[in-house]
Amino acid sequence: MIYVYSHIKSNGARDLVEGLGATRLRNFDGMDFYRKGKKIQINEGDVIICWGNRVPDMDGVRILNAGETVGNNKYKDAVALSEAGLPTVSITTNPARSGNSGWLPRTNHHVGGNDLLNPPTRPDFFSQKVNFVNEYRLHSFLGKSIRAGKKILREGFKMATPEAPFKSAPDIAHPWIRSYDAGWRIFYDNFRSTKPMKNIANKAVKALGLDFGAVDIGETDSGVFLILEVNRAPGLEGGTTEAYIRNIQRWIDLKPEEIDNEGEEKIPGINEGNGISDLQVEPLTFSGAAASTPATFSYDVETPLDRTARLGRSPATIEEMERYLRDISRPTPIRTPTRTATVTRPSNPRPLEGNWDFTTTPPTRRAR
Repeated sequence: MIYVYSHIKSNGARDLVEGLGATRLRNFDGMDFYRKGKKIQINEGDVIICWGNRVPDMDGVRILNAGETVGNNKYKDAVALSEAGLPTVSITTNPARSGNSGWLPRTNHHVGGNDLLNPPTRPDFFSQKVNFVNEYRLHSFLGKSIRAGKKILREGFKMATPEAPFKSAPDIAHPWIRSYDAGWRIFYDNFRSTKPMKNIANKAVKALGLDFGAVDIGETDSGVFLILEVNRAPGLEGGTTEAYIRNIQRWIDLKPEEIDNEGEEKIPGINEGNGISDLQVEPLTFSGAAASTPATFSYDVETPLDRTARLGRSPATIEEMERYLRDISRPTPIRTPTRTATVTRPSNPRPLEGNWDFTTTPPTRRAR
């Protein structure tokens, strides 16, 4: 049995329940789960996905994303990240003694920058204000970046100015609070994070003892990356839901020998973006007659390891890749998006020092 545990209302938890065919858990008293006043029996072999809340170890039960720090305590998370030697925004509980200026009052359980938009009168801690030129969100799952995006203005919004400050009109975005309520959104299409971003995000999730998380990163005008926070129950949009469902399902399906001694997955996760890179292979030798017309296939994204297991090796010819693409257009135990790939063939049969050229249409859900 698969369970998704989230104490609070969460669209992300709801989407995971639907995509994984799981059962939602909301109430936990430290020992047992309850649903509508009735105790839920958790059995050996069951799986619990923690979405924003943690549970202790249970004999025979696999728990994903339990975490080592308590709940969503942003201050404790920031301390843990700093102690791990990761680049973070400075924090303090007493700004008067810090010797620095520009401190922002924060709460331990803020969501979506709500404590920045409405500063608390009795803050739990303070974070130093840093001027960022860009902000990013990277979704890290078992040491792999599965999705990444950049924060941009929401459609129809314009940046606040001295003449038109924030909230002076409904379509004015905050100049530096990059949250949805402040007029910003995360743009994922065709965005590719850099290796330094991925390293920081993956290390941040691991430092908190988490299996996955959405890491918000700010970039200064000198190109320095600083961790803003790690979200245990991030908003899921722009194909992010499918990325989590696929990777969680893959983790559920793992055999004991496919997990290393630190509990991390040996099978590579789906790459961030729209999944195109999962079908790119090492330099190939093409055979057969060349064709100038692109071939179009529908497929479900698989990792290189899945592909190699299916074929016994990487595809070696264009015909073999065509068969592979047709092969993996099949129903799966979870509801996942289907993409259409346009394969641009080379102008003549010759060794290709690089990858195939793939373009895709946006994913669409299968009809239920």
